[in-house]
Amino acid sequence: MKKLREMARYPAAVVSLIMVLALLGIAVYAVVSMPYAEAVRLWRGAKGIWSDYSIKPDPVGVYPFLSGKLAVANSVVNPVEDAKKKN
Repeated sequence: MKKLREMARYPAAVVSLIMVLALLGIAVYAVVSMPYAEAVRLWRGAKGIWSDYSIKPDPVGVYPFLSGKLAVANSVVNPVEDAKKKN
């Protein structure tokens, strides 16, 4: 108890302790609130999980703060489809 009173004199320590406890509470809530079966399905990447995300990289115009010419990234996901686009 004496150590807590001594620590209370330092505002940075109190704020840090509150932040750590808040993050710990959020972590415990995240583990407890998600059903186990759903967590396993998301962790293993079941069918349909990754289909919502883009396979191709961002276009060059997304990086306005970089100077100079950027390389254009090509998708290598489906070589047959890429070859048809070139023709």
